[in-house]
Amino acid sequence: MKIKKIIKNDIWMSELEMIKQNPRQSVSDYVQKFKMLMQRVDTTGGFGQHYIISKFVRGLSPHLMTMVVGHSPQTLNAAITKAKEIETGFTIA
Repeated sequence: MKIKKIIKNDIWMSELEMIKQNPRQSVSDYVQKFKMLMQRVDTTGGFGQHYIISKFVRGLSPHLMTMVVGHSPQTLNAAITKAKEIETGFTIA
């Protein structure tokens, strides 16, 4: 049983490492997938806040990533909010 849990955690960790926002995927959909993986991955080893923010931002589409990084978000929620605001700006324009 424990082996299965370790294997699943490794799979989810790999997915988290490779997660990227697809070209037609909304920020909200990307956030949902990102948060789901974060909840599934065993974080007892501890992920720092900087790692989580960085991983989220690096997975955004290139134009969003560049703009979000420019705002230096200090929390995951700030990064998510900024990405959604920028996406909305692109949609309106």
